[in-house]
Amino acid sequence: MRLICGTAVLALVAVSCTATDPTFSNSAQLAIHHSEWQQQNIHNYTFDYTVYGGYPGQTPVRIEVRADTVLSVVARSNGAVLPSAGWPTVDRLFSEIAHRIAAGNDQLQVQYDSSLGYPVDIETNPHVGDGGLSINVENFRLN
Repeated sequence: MRLICGTAVLALVAVSCTATDPTFSNSAQLAIHHSEWQQQNIHNYTFDYTVYGGYPGQTPVRIEVRADTVLSVVARSNGAVLPSAGWPTVDRLFSEIAHRIAAGNDQLQVQYDSSLGYPVDIETNPHVGDGGLSINVENFRLN
């Protein structure tokens, strides 16, 4: 019994370390973290969303999601309410990451939240001057 438990713990540690290893493939990381997110069964939440580069003039916003649908979007700079169409949920962020992987974006770098699995930083072409895009998710809260 002790040997089985010890082996299971070792396997879990090996998988955990490998999943966060930067050399672990983006596809494998996506699968692990998306599964982790889905297992949380979270459908109502709020997060701050910021895009750097790629989309000039996009303002940092707070996005509120209810029943997996964007309910409201508020500009963090001045509190202005923005139209909710086109803003992402966490599931849509996972879809965008999958799309970039499928498109062969070998310059994709993604960081995931260690407890809930959602993406916290998504960078494409991070070493290219103004061709890069960085998406940041922070201040995630359950509603």
